[in-house]
Amino acid sequence: MDLAPMDLAPIIAALLGAALGFAYFRALRLNARLYVIGGPLWRPVVLHLARIAGVVSAFVLIAPFGVGALLGALAGFVAARFVLVRPEERSRA
Repeated sequence: MDLAPMDLAPIIAALLGAALGFAYFRALRLNARLYVIGGPLWRPVVLHLARIAGVVSAFVLIAPFGVGALLGALAGFVAARFVLVRPEERSRA
């Protein structure tokens, strides 16, 4: 079975999306902590803008590889969200 490079694009994009999601949601946790503990307001605002710009940039860079790659990246990103955000919801119950 021969796989063309474009056949692997969704798989590679899913792995990249998962890594992006882990970074994004870890930064979200830090961002929330920065807002709560106080200090200079520019720090959480800059982190917030950097998180959004990073995700948008990554998905724009993945887009030329096609819809399969975009869906794979989105699936990886959402999977990372479930892994990182769910434990916080359970610990509060």
